[in-house]
Amino acid sequence: MSQHTEQTLKLREVLARPPRERETPPVEVGRLLSAWMEREPISDIAGKIGLRDVGTLRQFVRLTTLPDDLQRLVTWGCKSGRLSFTVASEIARASSSAEQRRLADLALRDGWSKKDVQKALRDRPGTPV
Repeated sequence: MSQHTEQTLKLREVLARPPRERETPPVEVGRLLSAWMEREPISDIAGKIGLRDVGTLRQFVRLTTLPDDLQRLVTWGCKSGRLSFTVASEIARASSSAEQRRLADLALRDGWSKKDVQKALRDRPGTPV
């Protein structure tokens, strides 16, 4: 079996499971997708793993732009002291590592949701969304 076929099967298996049953961490999914995107367009990848929209794949890939210490905090679902996949993906939209860390600290301290992070990004001048 080729490496490409193995990646396809692994990503299909991971994404087909309910989030709380996924063993592969979200950041690892992002790394797999990033490597795959060096060889194929994201829209082709989405079709091969059974997704209609590339938005979810972009969320995974964004996680790889977080500093390593924040990447280690990303998990499926909401867990104390951890960043959920969706919250972390929004934090990754911040323009600098310092801003990502600031948002992560607030999210962890105050239990922020994805929408809270989106609002903070909109309200902060100079931060692209």
